[in-house]
Amino acid sequence: MPETFFEDPRTFKPKLGLHGQIQTWGIFPYNEDNIWDFDGIQMMYRTMAHQFSYDNHSGTPWPENQFMNVLKDCKCEQLSKIDLADLDKKDIVIKIHLKFLQDANGDPCIWHWVRLSAGYEISTATRSQISEMALYLALRYMLAHLFSKVGNTFAHLYDYGDKWHHEIEIEKIFPVKELYGHVQILNGKGMCPGENMRGLYQYQNFLKAYNTDSYTEQY
Repeated sequence: MPETFFEDPRTFKPKLGLHGQIQTWGIFPYNEDNIWDFDGIQMMYRTMAHQFSYDNHSGTPWPENQFMNVLKDCKCEQLSKIDLADLDKKDIVIKIHLKFLQDANGDPCIWHWVRLSAGYEISTATRSQISEMALYLALRYMLAHLFSKVGNTFAHLYDYGDKWHHEIEIEKIFPVKELYGHVQILNGKGMCPGENMRGLYQYQNFLKAYNTDSYTEQY
């Protein structure tokens, strides 16, 4: 079991990844390739060996579930105390880009500027695969809970298998009287990867092959 789960969740401090971000609530360390740095096979064996000690068989939640439930309650209490200052009644412009996929100039290959309401529930804004714990929060809180000013950034992870990491930056906050109330794509570059592309590295290889194929082979 990862060492994090032996800590006190009430005083837990998220661990930063090598790129300075907090992912999976800062619970798991990440290696230089931006992949969870823990032994998943060992965790599977542990689950098999102790499956009769927890949950359905004993009624006792798994230790990691106990940790996460306390952490979830702490996060909910923290979010409930945030003064939104009418942010939830304002439109914002966000720049969202797919991380770790750059062109020859070092710029993101896939990015979009989007105008939308900061009052959207997080679950509505993401519309993607989401963990049970994240869903618990996403259904109760809004984009406005994730930022306070222009320039703030946060991340979104789509697909826990392929792991598409996105960075979202607040580019503009409109006055309340300019509320538009709809989602509008303002600008952008590139299309999202297709389903089951098997992650960033496989997608990079796909793009290299695609860009060197003839017009006929591309289609």
